[in-house]
Amino acid sequence: MKNEFFLDLIFVQDQFIPEDFLDAVKTQLVALFTHKGHWHLEAKQEGLVSIIVVEVTGMWRWDNEEQILDYLEKAASSEFWEWLYGYQIQLDVKQHAECSHCGKQSTAV
Repeated sequence: MKNEFFLDLIFVQDQFIPEDFLDAVKTQLVALFTHKGHWHLEAKQEGLVSIIVVEVTGMWRWDNEEQILDYLEKAASSEFWEWLYGYQIQLDVKQHAECSHCGKQSTAV
């Protein structure tokens, strides 16, 4: 069963040209979330520090936040973790209900 997820990520780096850092983060997102979700990025520059705020939303087979973190720990590159400054995860778990007249499972929110 797929559940809706919301993932906010903040990446910070001071070693990259801002455009290169943005491209590097986009590459990470493509590798991690293609066919799982969509993302929106906002890039900021604070002095010599590049900050990228990412909102990822989608539907996937994760049942809890720990499964999302486990996936990221296994699939994300070491650079992803070096750049990650903070994150927030929300998961909207869909409940299953059985149809009384047909016996089939349906999804209820």
